[in-house]
Amino acid sequence: MKRLALLVTSLVLGIATAQAQVAGLLFISDFQYHGFDAAILKSLGYDVGAILYWKEMASITTAQRNTSTAYEGIGCYPFYLMRNGKSEDFGLNCRTFFCAGYRKGVIQCQKADGLAYGGEAEIQRRKSNKALGVKFSGPKYFDEFAKADRTVHMEERLAVLTDVQCRPFYTIEFGDVATGEGYNCEEVGSYPYYSSAHICAVDWRKGAQMTCTPVVRDDELALRKKAIGLRETSGEETLEEEEEITPVEPSTQTGAQRFPDVPTDHDAAQAIAALAERGIIEGYPDGTFQPERTINRAELLKLLVAGLHSAEVQAEVNCFPDVTNQWFSPFVCAAKRLGWIAGYPDGTFQPNKTVNRAEAIKMISSSLTSDLNAATALPRDVSPYTWYALYVRVGVKMGMIPEDRIFGPSAAMTRGDTALWIYRAMQNSEQGEEEATTEEEQGAAGASAEESFEFDEGTGSGEEVE
Repeated sequence: MKRLALLVTSLVLGIATAQAQVAGLLFISDFQYHGFDAAILKSLGYDVGAILYWKEMASITTAQRNTSTAYEGIGCYPFYLMRNGKSEDFGLNCRTFFCAGYRKGVIQCQKADGLAYGGEAEIQRRKSNKALGVKFSGPKYFDEFAKADRTVHMEERLAVLTDVQCRPFYTIEFGDVATGEGYNCEEVGSYPYYSSAHICAVDWRKGAQMTCTPVVRDDELALRKKAIGLRETSGEETLEEEEEITPVEPSTQTGAQRFPDVPTDHDAAQAIAALAERGIIEGYPDGTFQPERTINRAELLKLLVAGLHSAEVQAEVNCFPDVTNQWFSPFVCAAKRLGWIAGYPDGTFQPNKTVNRAEAIKMISSSLTSDLNAATALPRDVSPYTWYALYVRVGVKMGMIPEDRIFGPSAAMTRGDTALWIYRAMQNSEQGEEEATTEEEQGAAGASAEESFEFDEGTGSGEEVE
């Protein structure tokens, strides 16, 4: 049995490709092409014969290949019933049921339990749904199964993962075939114990390697448990209370100071130093910068408004129900007035919430440019239909994020990432201005040179006039 290990303190969770039977559910690892052979022969009235799947044939025509591919797209596999070296009939094995007798004209469909089944209607339904582009695969969460249908494996997963605010699921295809397993976790905690929303899953048809989106740390589940435990013991804290524990008011030291926690080989070292020198970002009272620390929504807007648009800071308050008269109110209200933010559907701003990368790219892009039109390619994990795709395109255009990298929209934004994005965009803008200036100068010089040339039409050459 293949297993995957996920560490939660001292408990190892194994995701197995072989599972105990769940009512009405076939695990793809248990599927066997010839599992229905005896039942197929019996349904057609034969005692002797052989079932030959098209996938097993030594040679296959183009038409057969196309037909087989079409049926496999709806989870069914064509076969011939062979007798005396000839094909007597044709049928389909749809993993949890089969239909045979297409040549005889009396189609017989049965489930694995031997009972008659409306399989032909199900096949036609799948064909119609495929033509409409309906998805055949999706998660079914363990807590959605009737308790009587849950296995020991499922109950163990629920017991452990529910405690860290994750929901285990099977990936179900066509409503009755489990092709994989995984879990979906919501965002929990805050610095220094924070875990972003993410999904981890394994497709058993492709092996036993689990992948997580966005990528998570090896001890992610253990960290989630610690973050939740801290939250339960401390209760829901306000932003002001959190500031008393971990101050967010930066120091006034400039980039001339070398931050002791930002080594020169850090990815964002140059960006942090350059922006600190310009007074756009600042360190903490203890002299550190803390580049790996996550940044919340209020902190990010203060950095952007105060660092890049200080003239826009006014004594504004009460621009959201949860932004009344706090230290961050002028910055949040300025950002709202400038159109960078609109808040959540419930009308709140949630200043204490850690910024994810999708939210951050909108805020930073909006603070740096009013031109939000860009036709650049998107990173491969960003769908063009998401609300943030527009801002990601701008981020790629401005050089903040490479299009060939994973963007990780739900990953938490750090102070180092923030500095890096802003610095890259400013460098890109300054480089563009320099190139534009050079082109203008070259254009002017070229025009002047043309005016000072007299051309000899006979030779095609010119002499510069003094």
